Amino acid sequence: MAAVAIYAHKKLELIVLPNRKILSRGKAISKMASSIHQAEKSPYWKNKQIRNHIRVSGFNFYKEIDMGMEMDDDDSEMSDSFFLYLAFHRFQNQAYQARFIPDEMVKDLLDKSNSQSNNLSKLLALETAIEYLIKAPKKELEYVEDPSQVPDDTPVITTDRGATAYRPDQVGSKASAELPSEEREIEGVIAEEADDADEDGDIGVGIGEKIGEEAFIARVKSEGLIAVEELIKTLPKISLDEQKELTRQAALAGKGLQTDKTPITPNIAVVNADGKVVKISSADGQLQAVSFGDDAKKGGKFNIYFSSDPDAKVQVKWRDNKGRQNSAYGVAHIKSRSLAKFGKMGKLAKRIPKLESQVKKDIKEATRRVTREAAYAVGIINNTFRRVGKGNSTVTWDGKEGRPGPKKDKEDNFIRESVPTFGVTSFEARHMIVKDNKLFLHFLGKSGKLNHVEVTDPLVKKELVARKKTLKKTDKVINVSPASVNAYLKNIVGDEFSIKNFRTYHGTRLAYDIISNSKIPSLTSKKNKAEFTKFATNLVAKGVIKTSQDFKESAFLWALKEHHKLKLELVGEPVSKQLSNTKEVCITNYIDPALFEDWDAAFKKQTNALMALDKDFLSS
Repeated sequence: MAAVAIYAHKKLELIVLPNRKILSRGKAISKMASSIHQAEKSPYWKNKQIRNHIRVSGFNFYKEIDMGMEMDDDDSEMSDSFFLYLAFHRFQNQAYQARFIPDEMVKDLLDKSNSQSNNLSKLLALETAIEYLIKAPKKELEYVEDPSQVPDDTPVITTDRGATAYRPDQVGSKASAELPSEEREIEGVIAEEADDADEDGDIGVGIGEKIGEEAFIARVKSEGLIAVEELIKTLPKISLDEQKELTRQAALAGKGLQTDKTPITPNIAVVNADGKVVKISSADGQLQAVSFGDDAKKGGKFNIYFSSDPDAKVQVKWRDNKGRQNSAYGVAHIKSRSLAKFGKMGKLAKRIPKLESQVKKDIKEATRRVTREAAYAVGIINNTFRRVGKGNSTVTWDGKEGRPGPKKDKEDNFIRESVPTFGVTSFEARHMIVKDNKLFLHFLGKSGKLNHVEVTDPLVKKELVARKKTLKKTDKVINVSPASVNAYLKNIVGDEFSIKNFRTYHGTRLAYDIISNSKIPSLTSKKNKAEFTKFATNLVAKGVIKTSQDFKESAFLWALKEHHKLKLELVGEPVSKQLSNTKEVCITNYIDPALFEDWDAAFKKQTNALMALDKDFLSS
């Protein structure tokens, strides 16, 4: 009897057996267990095209691992093998991770625990062996009876089973800075954080160099990628409504918000009412918009190619309307890159005092022009959180928020054209405003975002005001290249850092200040509970909520959305004003999610409290 082990954040939560028995850690994940158990109600079974796709995939999987399990079934009954593979298939490369356990291992493990018949004891017996046989090895722990026995300035570790321990290699490393500053242990392979990584917009998309169509096609074919036109011929097709249901199921399974950014079942084509394919889920389940012919010109995607490997760093490549190569990164790579980026912010925090001291010294004493100019650039960036370089961005010419215009086309729509954008090494004298003894920088930055920020560092401010008096309006103020600024920074704080890390550091620092000085928001407060009551009552009246399960799912999704909204409004919004970016980008790219650990724990309890109100709404 084989089994599937399902982990959440590397912690074993469920063991799924083919006879529909599910060993679980407790009531907290009973909703997920119920979803797995009632597999026939899911789109994976109800949609025959998806079902056939999973049947073929499962057959190949069982054949590859040399197990004689069949994927046969009929419209009314799902086979045990199909059920088990579906549980494995649904939890791959996402927030939840599934591991397939061969029948010999399961039999051996259950034999070891046959004297204990309850679910929890069996789960723990399985967990012990699975961690040894499957999970990545961890650094050795030193166990103690009480937290007071942990050496000074050393992080205290509480294991999944409640034991107290510490890592000998972390003795004396506990953070004293205001940010979470320990260097987090990250299991597995960590993606390198390239200096040109795009931190704005969609963290999963990278924009590269211009490349001709023939050269691009030759390149992606050599990498084994498949043209979208060929891929579509092999994919099962579902409607937009069916895709929305898959997205809803993914959100209920804890894979993300109920949006198109949350991964769903891999390798599916989504068609609109006219039968046109408008989206494709990649090999790791990410939805990608696709278009063809004249529609491709509007969408700005040409020569779209997909990877067939769910673990590939890049899942999709295409050329945009400027002839540039674009890449959509895989879920695993995005997560790994994020861990790498946020994981070193604590180390940077410790080196900021040294950097500030050296910058101050070089501003006053440096004899080399490049060193002095680089010091001014770093001083401005550290004080104002601006970007270093320049570029061009396509913006809407509506004349709002500092954008050019207004200017419209023949159809009375605001035009979208490329405009030059600025950063610390490219802003001009005309971008400095002196008012009431204060100095402001005022220019269009990346993506056409208006950057308006006060310079408060006395040394930097004094020099910039002096330069404004002597420079022409279009003269550059800081005369050094971004590469030289990066070299100057690395020489002081280390090669692993680049100047773009300052926005992440300051975004996380600003968020920390907000979170540490605020109460954890509550969805069960009088105001928010009233909003939920209105929401749930409306769905009951419309017949959307008919059963207790309907209510719990609706309550979960409402809470999930509202939790994210609170993070955006209470933390993302004020940080975005400091960084001149959107609150969504700030939460996603610039604020360490570890800062929200207490919020997330409280949100989980609040969500459970709302889900427990089902009888109050369905009693009549």
